[in-house]
Amino acid sequence: MREGIHQPYPFPERTPSPERFVDTKGREIEGLPSRLERFSLLNEQACQTVAVNPMIESSRPASQFFLFVNPTKGTETAMVHAPHWRSVTVPSEVIWVRDRQKKSTFRVPYYEVNVKGCGFLKPSLEAGNLDAYDKWSVDKPNGQDTLTLLLGLAEKNDFERGVGVINDSQHMLEMGLRTELYWTVQELRELPFRGAMMPIETLWKQGVIPEGKRPYQALRLFRTNTRIQEAVANAPRREEIFLKAFETFNRETVDLALDLPILDRTLGEHQRLFAREFHKRMGQNLAVLINTAKTHSHLHSSNISMAAEIADLESLAEVKIPVTEFAEQHGVMVGDTNRLFLKDIRDAAYSCWMFAKAMKKAGMDSGSPLDRKASILDGFLNGAMSAQQKAMNPTRITGAIYSQRMIKARSIPTSRVSIEYWIEQIFDKTLVQEEKLVSLLHGDVGDWGIQIPG
Repeated sequence: MREGIHQPYPFPERTPSPERFVDTKGREIEGLPSRLERFSLLNEQACQTVAVNPMIESSRPASQFFLFVNPTKGTETAMVHAPHWRSVTVPSEVIWVRDRQKKSTFRVPYYEVNVKGCGFLKPSLEAGNLDAYDKWSVDKPNGQDTLTLLLGLAEKNDFERGVGVINDSQHMLEMGLRTELYWTVQELRELPFRGAMMPIETLWKQGVIPEGKRPYQALRLFRTNTRIQEAVANAPRREEIFLKAFETFNRETVDLALDLPILDRTLGEHQRLFAREFHKRMGQNLAVLINTAKTHSHLHSSNISMAAEIADLESLAEVKIPVTEFAEQHGVMVGDTNRLFLKDIRDAAYSCWMFAKAMKKAGMDSGSPLDRKASILDGFLNGAMSAQQKAMNPTRITGAIYSQRMIKARSIPTSRVSIEYWIEQIFDKTLVQEEKLVSLLHGDVGDWGIQIPG
């Protein structure tokens, strides 16, 4: 992490107001170049681990990644990239993950550690300085009420939904999902403010953090944390992003002894193979979500990594009735298929379209739309799992997506035939015909121009 200490960015002439972030785009990327920023490594007094994933094997202890932004006096440096405003990613030697049954056939490699809840990083990319801010929160009107938003901080409830994100992410990994994996969750008791370490209680009294808001932090593992949207929107970084994406692909191929060649990103044949495997892996992801009766609900291009990993598992939920007011209003079922499954399929399809768009912008050949659609269906129906994953789950996801004719999510039957129909139709509309299907957050399945079966 020590990459050479830069000079801190100067304070602006006037202390900026955090309220200016209320109306700015949270996923703003264009025009914000990546920069090195200073961080402090939090010690045991400042940071207490409250949960840890015991199935992770790393040559470095988790405590070596407990970072928090400290622009003026931090002793560690790491690159900050838009639009990651409260997390920083640190490269690592390979970190292996085993399954909870401790089967020797299951091992999954990760190559990056992401620190979520490491402080507000947007000022770093605007050539500003977080230390110029008097507080790390902003009040936003919310109807008749006021909503307090924390800037760069995470809270306990971000990581403790259900049985907790550590167990959730480990379980979904073992089911075959390509996903982020939570390593640790820690409670923050002291933080650097304007270069000085201060107890959280002092930061409450000074109004830096809203009183009673206890910040937490988590470590997540990724093969690569770079998202599709970054490759689309960040032209200066695009070549670097694809270089790392191919390097990550090749590392995984070697580490898992996959039956794939080592790719040369300058060769058209290898570019098409890279795109084919990405789409197969996304098809597998959809199969796992549906087969386990789970919905993510935010499978857009900012939540899919360049290694076909699903990020932000905090939104993962079991498909059930009722789910949201929107679902109650518009109806939970579309024919015999749950609309939340359709939302995930539609969002994943558009993310795949964005992936091909990024490759085109980079001057690469992603193959024909029909080939990409075929790869999605291949991954969905046959799985794109390694031999290790198949050995671990011999009856759950092998061959066809389901081991039974019907999948039931809280007594909601969804037929395999219908799911396959929707996968084929949605990806045909999105990838082949290049039609943008309206999001189900704002419209209805009837707006898609797809005949509802049955």
